[in-house]
Amino acid sequence: MDVQNDSIINIYCYDGSIEGLYSALKITCPLWNSNFDIVNEKDYQPAIFSKLIPVHTKPVDKINIESFLSNKCSAESRKNWRLMLCSGKKERNVLMTRYLAALVKYRFNSEKNVHDLRVFNVHQHVRNIFREIDRMLGLLRFEETVNGLYYSLCEPDHDIISFLAIHFKNRMPEQSWVIHDRKRCKAVIYQNRSIIAVSVPQARKPEISQNEIYFRSIWKTYFKTICIRERTNKKLQQSFIPNRYRKHLPELN
Repeated sequence: MDVQNDSIINIYCYDGSIEGLYSALKITCPLWNSNFDIVNEKDYQPAIFSKLIPVHTKPVDKINIESFLSNKCSAESRKNWRLMLCSGKKERNVLMTRYLAALVKYRFNSEKNVHDLRVFNVHQHVRNIFREIDRMLGLLRFEETVNGLYYSLCEPDHDIISFLAIHFKNRMPEQSWVIHDRKRCKAVIYQNRSIIAVSVPQARKPEISQNEIYFRSIWKTYFKTICIRERTNKKLQQSFIPNRYRKHLPELN
């Protein structure tokens, strides 16, 4: 049986670096309306009716695209682009290719053309990223460790701990703290009024202080006391706090 060409998906596989991603975006931008995908080589899985196309990384591609964004696009477009780079969703790379094609077409007027799905879909995606940032600001829990550092463990859908760090730098300017994204093996450390991003592969959760154990028990008691069991609404609770966030909330464990 013959297979139609339009049923074959081209898989552009890059080396996992940001420069490799930009090279893949440059290659696929003119092909934005075709059947394709862009994947990190560590996530690639062979599939039926797919064609693997390795991407050769060229650092100049990143320089050229960022120069285009700086000189030919609006501040809002650049903000959306930076946020899309933080996305943890599988469809991110294809959305960015199509968004780049729209930026090339509309330039400074791109964000006014929300009737174009290439722009509209990115707006929706960025809105979801902002929604998670806002949600995590309320769900992040800091624990005092034995060395006096305040530690918070999280596993957000998107790569957003740098945005959270800016908020907590202003919220707790005198306190040293760490926000650890276990899903991406990275963390931000705030100490001496400076924020540092570090890689923390397979890091163990630090030991919490006796003071933290005491106040955690008080917090759990308070949480249980104010709960009206007859009015418990699990479905509503899960809409505000999905299950994937609950394992890092001491009051729910």
